[in-house]
Amino acid sequence: MTTEVYVPEGLWDEDQEGTIGTWYYQSGEQVSEGQVIAEILTEKVAHDVAAPASGTLQILLPEEQPVNTGEPIARIR
Repeated sequence: MTTEVYVPEGLWDEDQEGTIGTWYYQSGEQVSEGQVIAEILTEKVAHDVAAPASGTLQILLPEEQPVNTGEPIARIR
């Protein structure tokens, strides 16, 4: 089963965008549900993104990539 990892809704105003600051794991690494896997930056504020499931991480967007709320950034298989 595949679980999409999205930029959580409501982290910032809809007219803003964030940037993937850091991936704490690499594609192919195992992660557990609830682990912080990425940091998204918005105007000097950092937001953690936790794994919604356990499994193998597949990163869809690289660091420094602009993102919007609700956008898929990774998959966990």
